Order: sequence, then structure tokens, then C-alpha cells
Amino acid sequence: MRRCSEAIELFLEMMTAPALDIIRQHVEDNFESFEDDELPDAVFSFLAEFDRYRLCVEPVIRFLQGKDSSLALRITSRRFLPEGPAFDAIEQMRATC
Repeated sequence: MRRCSEAIELFLEMMTAPALDIIRQHVEDNFESFEDDELPDAVFSFLAEFDRYRLCVEPVIRFLQGKDSSLALRITSRRFLPEGPAFDAIEQMRATC
């Protein structure tokens, strides 16, 4: 049980705006020699949407912890959270229907 709580603590430390700043810096450092069109889709999306990730990460954690249920409708609207390349399939399915 201790390992689980340690993993949760680490996750919660990483899911803060200041921690995301550090993560972004590491990503930028690791991919600095790449042109935008050479970046993996997930990396490009993360960097392009970074400001949105930074703004919503802490409210989403509060929601997931049951501390702010008011976010439910905004989250389900699909306009509150940035959506990475994995969501492209949804748009492709909608386009064919």
C-alpha cells in the first residue's frame, strides 16, 4: 500500500503548473534539434497546447479528487481540455458519418 501512496504523491507533484514548466523545458531540450514538422505528434501537440495544459492541470486534479465537481460539464464539452492527436480518430469518424 505504501508504494501506491508514494506513486500517487509523485503523480500529484508532477501534475502542477510549476512541474509542467519543468517537464516542458525537458521536452524542449530533448527535441531542440528538431523542426516542428519533425516532432512526434504528441510532442508537437503538448508544446502547442502547453498554455492550456498549464491552466487546466490543477483544476482537473481537484476535480479528480472530488474537490470540484463543477468542472464535469466543462470537461465533457470537449472544449475545456486540450486534446492530443489520439482524438483525431474521433473527428475522422464524425467526418465519415
